[in-house]
Amino acid sequence: MGNLILAIVSSALVSITMRFSGSKIKNNLSMLAVNYIMCTFLAWVYTGFGSLYPAVDGSQNAVALGAVNGVLYLAGFVLLQRNIRTNGVVLSATFIKLGLLVSMAVSVLFFGERPEVWQWAGFVLAVAAIV
Repeated sequence: MGNLILAIVSSALVSITMRFSGSKIKNNLSMLAVNYIMCTFLAWVYTGFGSLYPAVDGSQNAVALGAVNGVLYLAGFVLLQRNIRTNGVVLSATFIKLGLLVSMAVSVLFFGERPEVWQWAGFVLAVAAIV
C-alpha cells in the first residue's frame, strides 16, 4: 500500500514539475536527459557502486529490453509535456492515473486474477486520486 501511495504522489509530482518547468526551461529534452542521468546515477549508488551491467547469461536481452523501455519512457514524457501544454496539468495527470486502473481491470477481466483486499483498497485509492 505504501508503494502505491508513493507511486501516486510521484506521478502527480512529475506532472506538476513538467508544468512548472515549462516556462523556465527552454529545452525540455535536456531536462529529461538530466532526469535519466540522475536515475542512472542513483541506480549505481543503490547497487553499492557495483557494475550496472551484470556479466551473467541473458544480460544482453535485459539490457536491450531496458533500452527499448527507456526509449518508450522518454517518448511518453515528451508526449506528456506536449499534453500538459495543450490540455493542462489536471487533465494530463488524470489520464496518467487511469493507466493503473486499466491494467488492473484488464488483469481481472482477461487473465482471471482475483485482487486481494489490499489491492482493492489500492484501486479505490487510485480512483480517489483521480477524482
